[in-house]
Amino acid sequence: MHQLTALDLSGFDTRNVIAMDNMLGGLTFGFTSHLNRLAFGEHFHFVWNIGMPFVPTNDTFTGYWRNVGTGTVNNPQGEYIFTSVALVENFDGATMADTWVWQTVANANFTESMPTPVIRAENGRLHVEYAAIPTGASVANIRHEFFLDNDLITTSPSGGGTTHFYNYNLLNVFGRNHFTAGETYAIRVRVIDASGEFLPSEFSNTALYTPRQFPTPIISLSDGIITVTDELLADGNAWIYLNGIRTGIVARATTIVNGVAWDNTFDLLHYDSRFVNNESSFTNPMIPGATYTIQVRRTITNSPFLSSELSNPVQFTRPNGYQHEIIYSPNDIAVINAIITNNGLNATIANPADGSFVPADWTFASWSPPTSHRRISELHLGSQSLTGNLDVRGLNSLVGLVASNNQLTSVNVTGLPALISLDVRYNNMTSTANVIGYSNPPTTNFQFVPQNAIPETGGGGGYTPQETPEQPADTTTTETGETGEILDLIEDPVSEVDPLSPEALDTITDADSAVDAAQNAVDHLLGDDVTLTSDDLDLLAQFLENAIARAASMEIDGNLIIVNRPNVEALQDTAQEVVEQVEAMLEAYDIELNRYLNTNVFFVTTDFAQVDVRVEPSAMLTDVDQVWIRTPYYGLSFSMEFIENNAHSPLYIHITSENGDFTAQYTLPATLGVGIGILNSPVLNAPIPQNRQRLQAYRIEFSRPVSEPVRVSVPPVAGDRTFQTLKSDDGRVVSSRYNQVTGFIDARVQHSGRYVVVENQVDFTDILHRSAEMQNAIRVLASQGILEGVAPLQFSPDDPINRAQFAAIVVRMLGIHDENADGGFVDVSRNDWFFSFAGSARQHGLMEGTGNNVFSPTMNMPNEQLVVLGARILRTEARFRTPANPQQELQQRFTDANELANWSVDDLALAARENLIVPRADGRFAPRDTITRGDAALMLYRVYRRIW
Repeated sequence: MHQLTALDLSGFDTRNVIAMDNMLGGLTFGFTSHLNRLAFGEHFHFVWNIGMPFVPTNDTFTGYWRNVGTGTVNNPQGEYIFTSVALVENFDGATMADTWVWQTVANANFTESMPTPVIRAENGRLHVEYAAIPTGASVANIRHEFFLDNDLITTSPSGGGTTHFYNYNLLNVFGRNHFTAGETYAIRVRVIDASGEFLPSEFSNTALYTPRQFPTPIISLSDGIITVTDELLADGNAWIYLNGIRTGIVARATTIVNGVAWDNTFDLLHYDSRFVNNESSFTNPMIPGATYTIQVRRTITNSPFLSSELSNPVQFTRPNGYQHEIIYSPNDIAVINAIITNNGLNATIANPADGSFVPADWTFASWSPPTSHRRISELHLGSQSLTGNLDVRGLNSLVGLVASNNQLTSVNVTGLPALISLDVRYNNMTSTANVIGYSNPPTTNFQFVPQNAIPETGGGGGYTPQETPEQPADTTTTETGETGEILDLIEDPVSEVDPLSPEALDTITDADSAVDAAQNAVDHLLGDDVTLTSDDLDLLAQFLENAIARAASMEIDGNLIIVNRPNVEALQDTAQEVVEQVEAMLEAYDIELNRYLNTNVFFVTTDFAQVDVRVEPSAMLTDVDQVWIRTPYYGLSFSMEFIENNAHSPLYIHITSENGDFTAQYTLPATLGVGIGILNSPVLNAPIPQNRQRLQAYRIEFSRPVSEPVRVSVPPVAGDRTFQTLKSDDGRVVSSRYNQVTGFIDARVQHSGRYVVVENQVDFTDILHRSAEMQNAIRVLASQGILEGVAPLQFSPDDPINRAQFAAIVVRMLGIHDENADGGFVDVSRNDWFFSFAGSARQHGLMEGTGNNVFSPTMNMPNEQLVVLGARILRTEARFRTPANPQQELQQRFTDANELANWSVDDLALAARENLIVPRADGRFAPRDTITRGDAALMLYRVYRRIW
């Protein structure tokens, strides 16, 4: 049967056949793919679908069967044209008895048009109707093109409906944004055949449509209960708005009833399935003590109504008390409940140092199932009249505990792996034996005194760093003694402070010292009339922005940093003053930076184990560009754009410093016997094996998802800092870079998690014969998780780079990967590996596609597109300036400068000045040439170095 090509069934009478499965389905049609000629008689008909083989679709055959009619087998002229499925469904022996053959492209007829539809618009629905479809047309291939006032708006998907009648919801087809209530719109439809067998229909008649606005609801508020009343009840949703931002679904209605008022009430204080914020994190977005403007809008579906206008505004101040957005682990809840129960604590005093109050009853503090549990890492219980034994076992994330100025007889901290600081001074304990299970006494602030002793000023708040023990009396010899000689050697300055180093930044205390530091940096770079390169100017700009921030600083007492309009405005005048003086100094030296200086402000705290940053929307009303936060051992920063895009209500960023695992190898220096880098930190004074380093870990949590990253700055570890990066517990490598100005590792962090600094060298065997700069670029970007090879140890630097690969690289480099991002491209499937990268690139305005919602993932990147995108990243991420004379900049570098498109000149000139463009031997830019993976890596590495 496999080679069967022709079958004559003209003598078959199948009028009494009940099923054909055994007659034709398995034995005949099921085992052949070459059957291209069939003959049927007038008494033949098909029974059920017997799996008739499909006609191939290629350069020879159209995919259809055609009857011979008045023609021949090689030149059929019959009127019937069917797919295999349609032939089985539609064959009628009385009228279609004939010989049927595979239709060839040469015999295909593409001149017949699809039927012209008749349309009407009624009650918000569009009815599309036509008499019949052409013979041979497939219902599954029918689509409708919808025109609004002569503009093509959208096309319906294939299939659905019947052969002659369709019913569409107008608001779903055209989208609500295309309509304004009360205006009349002309609607037309055209029918097309997706298979390309038939011409599109003529335009339908014109249907007029006038959408109506749903009545605006009226709301009132009393005792935290909001009442919503409508004049009309309709199918759809009611949405609540806080300060103009849509926050959650309030309710669904189910019927349309004219003239009947809809009255419903909702509790604004408690979580409810009808009150869910738009991040779907099952939390109430309101902060205690904050005042909100509340409005309601009805969004109606399956009806002729547009959404209502926003209702009247009402003001609501949420009372202080339990914050629903803070979700604690059940284990932490049990421990704190036990402390409160055993000691009768005032619930407003037991503070986990995250800006919230511990409620008296934690029963409702953890909703199920939360997306992630918050864990207490720092607990302040000083001066709380605690008695007996304080048992905090179970607080597995506890880093620091303050329980001084009480009457405790013992403290049980057994099995707390993260605990690194403990203050139990001024209690009724007599020895270290009263602290059970704590293995690192050197970092513990013990001072056992009688119960009636007078505590030192300030009580038990905060951590006290270890003081250097005094020298024993018998070792303090004269200056001529051995010990004196060693001390003199240590006290002598080793070298002069580098004007561009972190030590130079540490000398800045105000505007004057900031300008002095800037002056020293410029003098150092200029040297003996040296011309400053782009790299010099970039380094100088980074140093100057750090100097500006140091001058405009505010010291915070405690670990809660509030970034709001009053606090930022208190610093912005100083920052602007330093910017003006620095710019005047640069002008006097005839130095023009390649980018604009950011106006930065600085918040400094001495706490480090746990820090909470509360970012309030009011901060974006100030005149600064960036906000920087610094502790003694780590920091973070974010732009005003970050606040504007993420802080539609207060946002918390929570950072906890923890000890990580023993992983990295290091060698103690022969001199002085101290560690390297962060090993000198008081945080890590715990005993460490001679040849291993305990990595410092940082737990970073956002109170809700954010749309772009913050910059986190942490100390490096031992090893080559060029390849060091932040890595999360789940194995994700975060785009990072060693900052030679600050001496820290800067990383772009967008997702909550636990991170450590690791050295992550990645290498490839097929790049060894490339330039040293290209090899370094590929290795560095790969170490940061930005680049990936095509196979283990294989990078393929000479292969072209396509749009999907480029989108993934840029998204990783900028730290903006949203795994759920959907760009809406018609040629990108959710199953494609690059789906979320294409979506993230589009969401952030980096890559819009090649037209008509097409992304073209496999299209190779032309030189011009890649370089232009690199230049635009420099503008958006680091405020780089366009050269004063772009055309001249290009003509000096490229022999084909006059051939470049006008739209790209500014971007290409910026890229040329910043040395992003990999030069060609013939001196041309060649905008439409395909760029290789190696050259793309080199260009993107030059971008990467400048955007921090």
